[in-house]
Amino acid sequence: MSGYVVPFLDEAQTTRMRAEDFDRSKNHCHDAAWNLLCKRRQCLFRLRPDLAKEIELKNYQRMEEGHRQEALMRQEMVDAGFKLWHPGRVEWEEFELTNEIDDMITENPKGERQKIVLDYKSCDPYVFRDVRRMGSYDDLLGSKYWWLKHYPIQMLLGQARYKNQEGLLVFKDKSGGGKHEVFGLLDDHKELLREVLARMKEVNKHVAEHKAPAAVRIPECEKCEFLEFCFPDSPPMEGEAPMKRISGEEAASVITSLERMAELEPLAKEYEDLKGGIKSMFKGESVRVGDWIIKSTQVQKRAYKVPDEIKKEYEYINTYFTVRIISVTRPI
Repeated sequence: MSGYVVPFLDEAQTTRMRAEDFDRSKNHCHDAAWNLLCKRRQCLFRLRPDLAKEIELKNYQRMEEGHRQEALMRQEMVDAGFKLWHPGRVEWEEFELTNEIDDMITENPKGERQKIVLDYKSCDPYVFRDVRRMGSYDDLLGSKYWWLKHYPIQMLLGQARYKNQEGLLVFKDKSGGGKHEVFGLLDDHKELLREVLARMKEVNKHVAEHKAPAAVRIPECEKCEFLEFCFPDSPPMEGEAPMKRISGEEAASVITSLERMAELEPLAKEYEDLKGGIKSMFKGESVRVGDWIIKSTQVQKRAYKVPDEIKKEYEYINTYFTVRIISVTRPI
């Protein structure tokens, strides 16, 4: 039997999603990092939010699940003996910024009084594997996952608004339940904060004049809710093949393959990480362990040292296409 429960659950979530009031009249700390990439997006959200692509149900489901995990982590903090204060939504009028952090740590289990801005983040297992290697805001800012880069800026705005030096991000693996913390000091990122706030003032000026900067195509456009508005004909970036839409049976087949690929991605990455780690452990030696044999073989490869002037004589440009697969609904 199928279709007995899920359609009704999806319908209920869709109703909640459409009823939710996403206030876009001001800047929001959670997407302030976009100011460093595209001020046009921020202006459009405040001036013409109706032009944005509607949030897809699966993204809203991901957001709701994140809120549930946040509530669980908050309770775990309390159970562990931390005293928390939830400041709620605070307006920063100078920058037309609305800001809401999850909690403030006011006392630790040892009874020591503190004032630390705290935010909870849940993530998929394959992202958590990377996050647990990170120990600072700089590590997050350098992440290959673009949405992780937003978190330190969100935190710095909260720390600045509440005049707190210390900020703490607590990450949770939604699948395994593991946790990891990343600590950051406001003074270590003053220049970045100044730049974000300066860009925010520029956005405010554009909004006051009821206009947005001209559209400029950047790689992050692929993730933006205004992609189809800014580039209705999807003009390719330099070197890109022209964009076209496919539909019907062809699209259904490709979507099935892509969704299956996305399901396998965490396992594929874990496989490659484990395989690479094991190979590096036994380079230069062969071993028998349990039911496994690991063989290391020395290989000689013929190579040529060619003088630069001869290389230049035979140099040519080889043109070919690379293919990237991009999910435009990956978590923000």
